[in-house]
Amino acid sequence: MPSLHNTFATINIITLWKYRKRLGGKALILINTLIPFATVFLGHHWVYDVLTGILLGAAVSKASWGWSINISERIYRLEVSSLQRVTVFNLLLALIVLVVAANPQRALEVIGGMLGTP
Repeated sequence: MPSLHNTFATINIITLWKYRKRLGGKALILINTLIPFATVFLGHHWVYDVLTGILLGAAVSKASWGWSINISERIYRLEVSSLQRVTVFNLLLALIVLVVAANPQRALEVIGGMLGTP
């Protein structure tokens, strides 16, 4: 306690809030909004872990609001594009994990069929 998954998700949502009108911003905010539900649903955290993580994320964001680091525009764009790719990859990975978790026996049969084993 607190859940750092949810702390970082909250910081991401607060940071991305200025991009909420863009499609990419909406998608990233949505994905980060699903993290608290996923951590409870998958049994990684209790509800009070999630709530304290959200409060910690809000406190960190408030404490660091207005701080800025001067980095070059090229590095900034590279970082943003990398974060977008990692987020999409994580979403796809989470979907695969959920499918496997829903029916592990069937997933093993499919994987075995792909590998050519009975």
